[in-house]
Amino acid sequence: MHLGGTPYRMPKYKISRIIKELFPVDYERRERKERYTEITGDKLKEKEVKEAVKRLKGNKAPGMDGISPKALKYLAGKDMAGMTRMFQHYWSSREFPRNWKEARVVLLPKEGKKSDDPSA
Repeated sequence: MHLGGTPYRMPKYKISRIIKELFPVDYERRERKERYTEITGDKLKEKEVKEAVKRLKGNKAPGMDGISPKALKYLAGKDMAGMTRMFQHYWSSREFPRNWKEARVVLLPKEGKKSDDPSA
């Protein structure tokens, strides 16, 4: 993070507090499963997967899994049914690959606010 052009390393305890406030964790797996089923039903549809892939911006960097949006678009064009089956498997089992649940968070400070304030 840079504040006024000067590199700044925030202490880990401050980063941890900010991340916990910005991204609260739901520890009850059963509740999550019920909420997902409420939202979409038991099975993802090919149309839903196709729409999600269509919304991806192809020029973005790969995520933590190393797969770029451009690659996902290409694969969807070659085998949408196969891609849908893969996502249906993960969706119905509620077990997603670990690297799909990881992210690299970059905090960008707002001028006039304290750097350790989550709203900044």
